Amino acid sequence: MQQTLAGRVRDGFASETALAKFRRALRQEDQEAAERYAGWALSTHRREHPRRARVLVDVAEVELRRGAHERAEAMLRTALPGLAGVEEVRALILLVRALGGVGEGQSVEYAWHRALDVIDDEYGCSGAAARWLLKLAHAGAEVQQELHADWAAQRALGCARQIGDEELIADCDAFLARPRFPKAA
Repeated sequence: MQQTLAGRVRDGFASETALAKFRRALRQEDQEAAERYAGWALSTHRREHPRRARVLVDVAEVELRRGAHERAEAMLRTALPGLAGVEEVRALILLVRALGGVGEGQSVEYAWHRALDVIDDEYGCSGAAARWLLKLAHAGAEVQQELHADWAAQRALGCARQIGDEELIADCDAFLARPRFPKAA
């Protein structure tokens, strides 16, 4: 049975509304709501859907929050070829976290450097670059890559100082002053 135009429009509107709710749940760190919408998002954004890669990144973030690093890694690797710009940087930073969670040291290095390259190519030394570098620094610290984390935070701090963003400078300084924990043996 063929769906009517009105039915397709209604379903498309419902799809966009639910996707917006899913992304809002992610931003607000509402894990319960994000998990509810994640399955729906995957089922409505099949392989041929033009926004499939972005949805995979969103669902991978939910998986990371739940501690499912391997599943998140697989989703991110599938999504990356279809991404560019902001979404590519976000996916690479999430991939650093996912790979660190599964203990893939060399792959963490690759994702780390790829994220730096994309940040440099897309943003140069700007406020956006500094914010992405600080997010990359947090990801590095999360996976106990302290030298990488400090290096990214120092670069973020340099950009923040160059543009005179006092709030960003304070965020970078606070990150660099964080307590360091010894690596687990």
